[in-house]
Formats: sequence, structure tokens, C-alpha cells
Amino acid sequence: MKKIMLMVALILGFANLSQAQSYSQANMTPEDRANMQTSRLTKALSLTDDQSKKVKAIFLSQAKSMDSLRSNSNGDFSTMGAARKTIMDNTDAKLNTILTDDQKKAYEQVKAERRARMQGGGNQN
Repeated sequence: MKKIMLMVALILGFANLSQAQSYSQANMTPEDRANMQTSRLTKALSLTDDQSKKVKAIFLSQAKSMDSLRSNSNGDFSTMGAARKTIMDNTDAKLNTILTDDQKKAYEQVKAERRARMQGGGNQN
């Protein structure tokens, strides 16, 4: 189960990378990225206001960590792999402490759909 969660987190990280190009996330602030991710997850999982606030804080922390990682690695994606995976794993672990069992199932479905889009080679929003 841990291996599956790790793989999903890695895939989500790459999904975020691909979306950065189509939504110009690279030019967005960490706050903007956190707001966008929170909005998507709030709609997909029907999060409560309290959950949304907590999720936003998690995504903001993730976005800041990713920015720091990018600047410290000078854009060398090969050196970023393990660190990105760790950041994504931490994000998933934190999210799972906030979500209900039904929301966790829906979150897994969202990740599976994103993974399928990534494997299909297209960004089909």
C-alpha cells in the first residue's frame, strides 16, 4: 500500500508539472498555486470550509517547498526526483489526515484519473 501511495504521489507531482505549462503555473506564486489546487480539490471532494483551509495550508507549504527545491537544483530535474517524491508523499500523508474515508476514496479516484491522463499523453482538463 505504501508503494502505491508513493507512486501516486510521484505521478501527481508530474501531473502538476505538466499543468504548470498549460496553466503557466511556473509564473504563479505559491499562494496562487495553493489556491488553484485547493479549489480543485474542494470541488472534487466536497470539502468543508475547515477542510479547505487546512488543505490550502498544506498546498501552500508544498508549493513553497517545490519553489525552494527548483531554485536549489537550478532546474536540474534529475536531481529533483527523490526530493519531489518526498514532498509529494508528505503532502499526501497530510491530506489523508484531514479527509474522511469517503473523501479518501474520491481522492484516490482523482489521482487515478490524473494518472490515466498522464499515461494517455495528453492534458485533457
